[in-house]
Amino acid sequence: KQGAILSEESKAKLKQSGKKLVRDEEREEGSVAGSAYTHYAKAGGIGIVVATFVITGLGRACEVTSGFWLALWAERAFEASQRQEPLSKSETNFYVGIYAVFGLAGVLGLTLRSIIIAMHRMHASVRLHDDLTVRILRAPVAFFDVTPTGRILNRFAADMDKVDLELPQSLSQGI
Repeated sequence: KQGAILSEESKAKLKQSGKKLVRDEEREEGSVAGSAYTHYAKAGGIGIVVATFVITGLGRACEVTSGFWLALWAERAFEASQRQEPLSKSETNFYVGIYAVFGLAGVLGLTLRSIIIAMHRMHASVRLHDDLTVRILRAPVAFFDVTPTGRILNRFAADMDKVDLELPQSLSQGI
């Protein structure tokens, strides 16, 4: 009788027949399925996910390029010292300026990445919480007969905590 409301008489009959009134809690074990990450990405917005990867790539490119620029600067300075003509003040300022631009662009990339990830976390959290609320509120009454209130509250508390804190943390470490 999953679709119908269980009367007190039905509950008593179930207890007498040895059947469980409360279902066992379902629990997945092992690694997280890729579909869970995809669902989370869609919940926060695919555009934001793409922007995160682009900004991260550009920021990392600037960080790497600054290292190459520093190596080029050192090579040019070494060549100039070998010729007994050290770099002029304007040449040094040019190399310092370009190095600073790459460094600032790298920092700006990290800052934007953090802001974009925070935006995605907020969008995903609100959407997933709203979806969960709608599904609970639209569940048949029989669901509430066989599901303890604590288990329902656990979905809102512990599971949403994992979605809000642990999942984004592990994802941002992988980016």
